[in-house]
Amino acid sequence: MATVGKIFEVIDALAPFSLAEKGDNSGLIVGNKENKVKKALIALDITNEVANEAAGIGAELIISHHPVIYNPLYSLSDENPANILAKNGISAICAHTNLDMAPGGVSDALAEALGFEGKKVIEVVHRMPFKQVCVFCPEEYAEKVSEAMFLAGGGQQGNYSHCAFFSKGVGQFMPNEKANPFTGENGKLEKTQEVRIEMLVPPSRLKSVISAMKDAHPYEEPAFCVYDNLAFVEKYGFGKLCTSETEFSANSLAAHIKERLGCKVVRYTDSGKTIKNIAVCSGAGGSLIRYAAEKGADALICGDIKHDQLISARNLGISVFDAGHFHTEAVILPKLKEVLANAFPETEFEIAAQSIDPALYE
Repeated sequence: MATVGKIFEVIDALAPFSLAEKGDNSGLIVGNKENKVKKALIALDITNEVANEAAGIGAELIISHHPVIYNPLYSLSDENPANILAKNGISAICAHTNLDMAPGGVSDALAEALGFEGKKVIEVVHRMPFKQVCVFCPEEYAEKVSEAMFLAGGGQQGNYSHCAFFSKGVGQFMPNEKANPFTGENGKLEKTQEVRIEMLVPPSRLKSVISAMKDAHPYEEPAFCVYDNLAFVEKYGFGKLCTSETEFSANSLAAHIKERLGCKVVRYTDSGKTIKNIAVCSGAGGSLIRYAAEKGADALICGDIKHDQLISARNLGISVFDAGHFHTEAVILPKLKEVLANAFPETEFEIAAQSIDPALYE
């Protein structure tokens, strides 16, 4: 059965909690990792309504984007959603800025929802070296093990996939009396023909690749090692610079955003330029206007634009579109549900009804 801890590990593999901004209270906020989970809700915010919805359907866990406890609490009233969770034995995992910055995170989901191809990170916050993973296995299992690692995200180098190096040699080991060896006998030195498989792995995919390797490997105790490879880095940060096959005017892009995201209103400025290179940032992305302009963006789509940011965009000659905090972030909820449902088919994951109603946020 799934536990809070196991679900936490899957989210951590998708969007490492170590990426969270300083002061951002992401992680396991309520509950214990040992708690079992048969039913879970996924929400943008853990409001009182969402907390009560979870209690009403017997959910043991809520996964949210915004932390249920962000600022320090000096009292805990009956109306506080964290109190409702604790009273009903409901855990809360909150993935905030780590999910904003991770590849495949909120900004990527926003670009996909809009039909754009996301490329460069706009504001780079973290640069992490790729990992070089080496594993040794019997010759007849080399293809199976390497293919599992490729499918989990290993062997990616720029525009190339399935990149790996294979070398043959002799491996030796001696199983003790407690071992259950795939080949050889307990207490006897075994020598066998093996293949060393070596490939680059993005740091965000390391846990998934190692897990896939172990699942495909025939040995009880696979021998493997992991190194940093400084020749390649993975960039994490806020926003993505995208390209569009369609050239837009400001008015036609606003209409496109409304149709794709289901917005009632899109506030925007018009620089007068044709829009082809488009920056997107989930949530309050107005601070990225200068970064987006410097990277050649004709427009920035985000939420919660302030007046001074609109003026800055005008001065920089870039169009800005405010599609609202909810609509630029709710796009991640179906993605989270898909990832978690695939990882834990025995657990029921549902998007909270209150997170489907944008009227609460408008």
